[in-house]
Amino acid sequence: MSESHTSAQWVVIDTETTGLSKDDRIVEVAAIAVDPTTMTEVDRFVTLLQPDRDTGATEVHGISDEMVQDAPRFTDIAREFARFLDGRVLVAHNLKFDQGFLEREFELAGLQLELGRGFCTWRHGTMMTLAKSCEEHNIALDGAHRAAADAEATMQLLTFLHQRHTADLEPVRAPEQTLF
Repeated sequence: MSESHTSAQWVVIDTETTGLSKDDRIVEVAAIAVDPTTMTEVDRFVTLLQPDRDTGATEVHGISDEMVQDAPRFTDIAREFARFLDGRVLVAHNLKFDQGFLEREFELAGLQLELGRGFCTWRHGTMMTLAKSCEEHNIALDGAHRAAADAEATMQLLTFLHQRHTADLEPVRAPEQTLF
């Protein structure tokens, strides 16, 4: 593993979406930058998003149409969010899901972003839901299915797993035209 992979900060992400299909949209995103040496938070990016449609699974995530009425659209935050992610290794509980939605949103915003290979706490760790994983490791998960709460719980779960699988981690790369 190259030095840049071991020294890159990690960013624990979680998205809440209008549904599960490729046509659904993100209604909330949370990203917590973590120093992989100390496993401490160094920065965070959290926002509700206006999906330009109904919020979908309100019974799951608790986000109503009224809550996102005045929220920014992903296109409004895309460049700032790309700068936040750039050079950091993505971490999520079910990374494929969150990464897929982020790739689509960046594409819709007209930005190219290589999200790299990150670390999935589900795939490389527990193979259980986040709630079950937290229960198993005695981690509090207050406010489940809200992006910040899930990202915080995933960050704590990561502390149990960060020694296991790091050889193929690859940070996010944003081309310069994406960042400015």
